[in-house]
Amino acid sequence: MNLKEMMREKIAKDVLRQSSEDEWHVFVYNKSTARILTHIFTKTQILSNEILSMQRLELNRDPIAYPAIYFVTYCKETYRAIKKDVKNKIYTKYYIIHTNEIKENEKIIGDNIFYKHVDINFVVMDERVFTCLDSVEDAMRSFSSILKLRFNMVNLRADTALFEQLRTNDSMCESRSEYYNSDLIILDRSFDMIVPLIHFFNFESLLYDLNLCQSTTDESPLYREIRYLHIADTNSVLNNKAQKLVEGMKKIDQKTDINEIHKLVLEAPENIKLKESVNRYINLAEDTLNLFEKEQLNYIATFEQNISTGYDNKGSRYQNGIKDVFSVLNQKIKRENKLRLVLLLLSTHYDFQANEVSKLKDKLMLTDQELKIFEKLKVMRKNFNKRKEYNSKFTYEISRYDPLLHDLLRAFVQNKNNRFSNLVKRETTEKKESLRKSSFVFMRHETKKKTLVLYIDVLTYPEMMLINQMSEKSSYEVFVCTNQVVTPKEYLKWLEETRV
Repeated sequence: MNLKEMMREKIAKDVLRQSSEDEWHVFVYNKSTARILTHIFTKTQILSNEILSMQRLELNRDPIAYPAIYFVTYCKETYRAIKKDVKNKIYTKYYIIHTNEIKENEKIIGDNIFYKHVDINFVVMDERVFTCLDSVEDAMRSFSSILKLRFNMVNLRADTALFEQLRTNDSMCESRSEYYNSDLIILDRSFDMIVPLIHFFNFESLLYDLNLCQSTTDESPLYREIRYLHIADTNSVLNNKAQKLVEGMKKIDQKTDINEIHKLVLEAPENIKLKESVNRYINLAEDTLNLFEKEQLNYIATFEQNISTGYDNKGSRYQNGIKDVFSVLNQKIKRENKLRLVLLLLSTHYDFQANEVSKLKDKLMLTDQELKIFEKLKVMRKNFNKRKEYNSKFTYEISRYDPLLHDLLRAFVQNKNNRFSNLVKRETTEKKESLRKSSFVFMRHETKKKTLVLYIDVLTYPEMMLINQMSEKSSYEVFVCTNQVVTPKEYLKWLEETRV
């Protein structure tokens, strides 16, 4: 299931098409609902639903003699703004669609004012990933209501406060006949402290890491084809696409058969779009490779992989972490990459000696905030266990580390024994059935797939890739609720701001 497509259809049906009459509307939204719309709609897609124009509630708006659809999260400011619009007769009708529940005395009474509650309290970030609009509890309740899921919960957090909040939310565990069983696994970032710090070289992850990503709504077939390719393979695929386009243009010049020419002409609009996409991504791939070389990522990744896996590329135990880190600090390498390498070593349970910390302060000019990150990571790593097994199945030496999320998903999806096989022995809700014996049904109109929902406080782009790939290839639909999807730079900022 694609959450973007599902929520796009739901919003089009429940929000954008408000009257049976064939009439145009003004679409008014506020800051909160703008977040909901950003990742699933383009402006053109919204306007195609007989929307005359799109306006922000917080901005000054001139009167226009058309009905308006307000898609808002209701609060005092929203109430005052809409009441002012009604008083000034900005529009002819007022369809107020609110994402949160409101009391009757909070509604504006008058002619041509219509209220409707649409329970959407989460922001879809990707096909199977969503973030909280307000709170985790509201996001999970709203999500479970829309997909008609009730949860058996498993807690892998050191802090059980969130688990208790979710466990006591009756609406998420209630036994309605039309609801289907699913499992909710609650994690925090200490589950895998390596992934947010190292470089991953699939195309999409690297674009975000290098701050080159330009769009959050690209769903073109070309992007879907290349987004998870290793950067080493991306160029060849794009070049093949470009070559086929060139060959197609040559055929138009050379063909004498009128039917063949007609066919090629009909295909031309799609080919023009494809050509634009190919050119855009060829340029992005070139920019990526230029930064790859400029920032010496091939060199840095070797140390990242050695530290992360505990082995070198030949399968020998790696024990030169501190020595190699200090050798990198002495070279002309981007400071952020040096800091990430130091934090990676710390996260994997290396204890810096006092003299080593002193040298780090000297060479990296560590700030007070960064020193606080050191202490936070020391607390987080108490719950983190590195994978001890050597992974001999890799295609590229700079991409040997496999996120631990893969181990967890494999325990549930493929029913294989690994470190997470005993999850059901941990703290769970009163529904004490084995995750592998549960009878899961997804949606009646879909292929019957089991469902697994994860909560991870911060998620990374490589993990998002893993979730999509696992869902597409297995009998499970895996969804993730998170507070934030982060790049490595954003992870460092999150570490500065979060309490551990």
